[in-house]
Amino acid sequence: MKLLLAQIFSQTRYLGFSIVALFILSGGAICVTAQEREPRPGVPWEGPMSDSQRQPKSDHTLIQSAQMLPATGVTGQWVDSYDYHWTLTENASGGITGFVVGCTAFGTVTGQSNGNSFTLLVNDSPCLDYVYNVTFVTPDVASGTWYNLCNGSPCGGSTVIMTRIGSQTLKAGMGSGPSDASTVSRSVGSSQVAATFPLGAKFFLQLTKSTGVGITSSFDLGNASITPTGSEPALFPANVLIQFDPDTTGDMKFFRAVHLGTQLVTITPADTSISPVSVLVTVNNPSSLGSSSSEFDAALINLAHERGIPPQYLKGQVAQESRFDRKAYRYEPLSVDLQFISSGQNLRTQSPYSLYRLQTSDNLAQGSSILSDDVSPRSRYNILDNGVIRSISESDSLVSAENIYNTNDGTQNWSKNSPRRARQVSANPRLLRFTAQTSLASSYGLLQILYSTALAPMGWAGINGAKNPSYLFDTESNIENGGGSLKIGSGYLRRIFSRANPNISSFSTPVEFEKAFINAFNMYNRGTIVGDYGPAVISRSTAFAPLPSTPIF
Repeated sequence: MKLLLAQIFSQTRYLGFSIVALFILSGGAICVTAQEREPRPGVPWEGPMSDSQRQPKSDHTLIQSAQMLPATGVTGQWVDSYDYHWTLTENASGGITGFVVGCTAFGTVTGQSNGNSFTLLVNDSPCLDYVYNVTFVTPDVASGTWYNLCNGSPCGGSTVIMTRIGSQTLKAGMGSGPSDASTVSRSVGSSQVAATFPLGAKFFLQLTKSTGVGITSSFDLGNASITPTGSEPALFPANVLIQFDPDTTGDMKFFRAVHLGTQLVTITPADTSISPVSVLVTVNNPSSLGSSSSEFDAALINLAHERGIPPQYLKGQVAQESRFDRKAYRYEPLSVDLQFISSGQNLRTQSPYSLYRLQTSDNLAQGSSILSDDVSPRSRYNILDNGVIRSISESDSLVSAENIYNTNDGTQNWSKNSPRRARQVSANPRLLRFTAQTSLASSYGLLQILYSTALAPMGWAGINGAKNPSYLFDTESNIENGGGSLKIGSGYLRRIFSRANPNISSFSTPVEFEKAFINAFNMYNRGTIVGDYGPAVISRSTAFAPLPSTPIF
C-alpha cells in the first residue's frame, strides 16, 4: 500500500495538481483487482471508462503553461467540468479530507496540498480507483487531468477544470441594479445556469468575484427560440431578449424580455483565466401585470408576445385610453369627421363605410347594415334642442356635427386636441354643418381604435364579414369572433413603431428603449412623435409591472 501510494504521489508531483481515487477495504489493504464493468447510462464512473465514455459537460482545454500562483488553500467547495461537486478541508500540514458528489456517485476524499498544487485520493465505489491531477491556474481555478486506476495502473483519462464555488457569483434581478434589495445570486462554475424572467421584464445579469468585485466581461446573445411562434408580424422577431449597449464590455448588462421562449447569454470574462458562464434565460408568462385590473391580463400578455411589445405598456395604454371600459367610445368631429368622413375624403360615400352611415342632411340614405348598437353610443353626448340641452336619443336624426361640437367641447377638449382645425371652425362655423357620422368617425373599445384605422390600414375582416363599428367594442363575444380593439390596436402600434423610430437598430439603454415606445404611442394617438400622450402611457405602465410566476434561479 505504501509503495502504491508513493508511486501515485510521485505521479501527481510530476503532473502538478492531482486527485487520486483509491478504495480502501476494511482490512486496510488496497483492492487492485478492479472489475471491468459496462457503465450504466446516466451513472458516472461506475467502472473504468475510456475517454469517449466520460465527456465533460462543456469544452475545457488543459492550460499547458499556466503561471504558477500561490495557493490560497484547498478548503471550500468546488465544481469540476463534469458538474461534480467537491467539499474539501485542508489542515495545517496540507492534509486534505472531504467528499465528492456527482450524479449518483459519492466518494470520500483524502489527499495532500503541495503549494501550487494538491493531490486528492477519492474512494468512489468498491474496487474502483480514479485519479485527478490538477494545477492552480488562479487561486480559484485549477486545471489538469484525470484517469482511472485499472488493476493498479492508469487507464482512460481526459482533461478537467475545477472552479472554486463562490469564486464567481452570478447576480440577477429586475430592480435598478445589484444593490437593489430584490437582487438574487448564485455561485457559478463551468455548467450552464438557468434563469427565468417574466415577459416584459427589464432585468440585469452581473458576474462578480467572491469578494463582490465585478468581472469585466462581454455579454453575447445566442439564437433565440421563440415559443410559441407567432402567425403575424412582430417587433424584434429574432429575439427573446433585447440586450442594451450590446457592443461594449462591462461587469453588468441590462436586458428586456420581449417574447416568450429561451435565449442563451454567454458571459465571457476579459480575464481569460476565468471560464465563461452560460446563462440559458427562459422568458415565461407573468403571474399578473401589477396587482389591479387583471381582467384583461391574459389577453394582453398573449398579444404582447405576438407583437413584441412589453405587456405592461399595452396595459398602460388601456388605462390611458379607456380606464378598462370594454365599451369606451369617443366621437371625433374635427380630426376625423371633418377631415375624412363627411368632408375631405368623404369616406361616408365609399364601401364599406356607406353600409354603416347615418342618414344625412344632404340626402344620403342610412346604411343598409347599420345596427342599433352602432347608433346608440352617441347618447353619451348632449345637443341643444330648442333651447334645451339634452342627450342624443337613438331616434334623433340629422344631428349636426356643429351642434355636438358646440355643446360638448367643454368636456371633450376637441378644440384643445385639434387647435388648427378649431381655429378654422371658429372662423367658419359652416364647416361643421353636416350630419355627424357618430358611427364612422369614432374610436372604440379598450384601445380606442378608430373605425377608419381598423378598416385601413389594418384591414379588419370584421365578424363573419360584417364590419359594424360596434363590433370593435371589447365584449367577450366580439373578441371571441374576431372583433374588439385589442388585437387591432396592438397590431397598429406594432405597425407604426418603425415609422416613429426609422433609424433605430439597437438600444444603448433601457431609457432609449422606453423613448422609442413613447414615440410610437404619440404616433398612435396624434400622428406625430411629439406630445404628452406617450409619456402618460409609460407613466401608467409602471403600475402594471410583470410579476414573476417562478423564481429567477
